[in-house]
Amino acid sequence: MHYVTGISCPSEYEAVALTPQQTLKVLEQLKQPEYTMVVLVAVTGMRASELLGLRWRDILWDRSEIRIRQTYVHNEIQQGAKTKLSKSSVTMHAILAQLLKDWRSESAYAQDSDFVFASAKLCGRKPRCGSMVVESYLRPAAVRTG
Repeated sequence: MHYVTGISCPSEYEAVALTPQQTLKVLEQLKQPEYTMVVLVAVTGMRASELLGLRWRDILWDRSEIRIRQTYVHNEIQQGAKTKLSKSSVTMHAILAQLLKDWRSESAYAQDSDFVFASAKLCGRKPRCGSMVVESYLRPAAVRTG
């Protein structure tokens, strides 16, 4: 169930588990920055809200670490991780680091204070909207691959 303006209503959402082969097919359909977003969540286990709250300064390249300093929830930046059980940092593999460096070189918002996945529509003032990424890019890529 999900809630709309305080009213409980059933959801049509049903999680689907993908095989590694299916996942690769979906990834092949994605372009930047959606590709990097999906890989980052998949290999680190970060929550979408943590990913959206990332700024370039949160990536500690020399330590192969990503610090989770804030989250982006309900169109607002919130300081800290979502829960006390959430890690305050995650390890970054060298392949992921290169993927992020490649995305940074393409991004119009590449200053340390910029969001890693900044909204072009909002001129980088806020991160992209997670539900829009799913609806406009991830779900259609999954449907195209069957």
